[in-house]
Amino acid sequence: MKTLYFEDIEYLCLAANDMYDGHNEIVFVCKYEDAKEILRELIFYDHNFKELLLEDPEWHGYEDEYYVTIKDDGIWCEKAKPKDEYLYPDGDVVFISGDSNTKVLKKISKNAIVYEYSFEESNDEEPEEYDDFCECCYDRKEGKCFLDDEVEEGETYVHTLKDGDNVHGFNLSKYEDGAYKSYSYYGSDVLNEDRVRDILRKIDF
Repeated sequence: MKTLYFEDIEYLCLAANDMYDGHNEIVFVCKYEDAKEILRELIFYDHNFKELLLEDPEWHGYEDEYYVTIKDDGIWCEKAKPKDEYLYPDGDVVFISGDSNTKVLKKISKNAIVYEYSFEESNDEEPEEYDDFCECCYDRKEGKCFLDDEVEEGETYVHTLKDGDNVHGFNLSKYEDGAYKSYSYYGSDVLNEDRVRDILRKIDF
């Protein structure tokens, strides 16, 4: 399971919404605080709210996970474990928080694309730089990086995520005002230059 690192809930929801094509289902598996913030953020997207069940654990005692689902008929939020066992989430793409119970994973369809999401800085070392690779992008040779005019050399770094020769996503990272920021995107569709530029404009990274 791949871990995606986001600056905050806003960027997590942006990535998830970009993966929603109007027919598939996107599911967030998370505790109360994240579920509350995700629902608050999804207000800004063109979705209806279908049915929401969210209870403050301090008042109601429920401390397990919730399923927040983007479906074609609207947004749903339900308890992942209303009784003694976890329910099966109906999701084509699933974002699961790092503090979720591992028992949830057994309930997720084997056909689903599953990501763990985190708001903490990745401990992975930066990819090694090579002379024939441009400084802003570790996967594209100099002169062929379609992100050249979108980044500032030495500040923003781009790592493309490929399946063979096809680009399906990318990781962005930079240091700004003394803080590390990162954004990750991955989708089943192949990304072309126009699509990547459109995503970069939306996230204003």
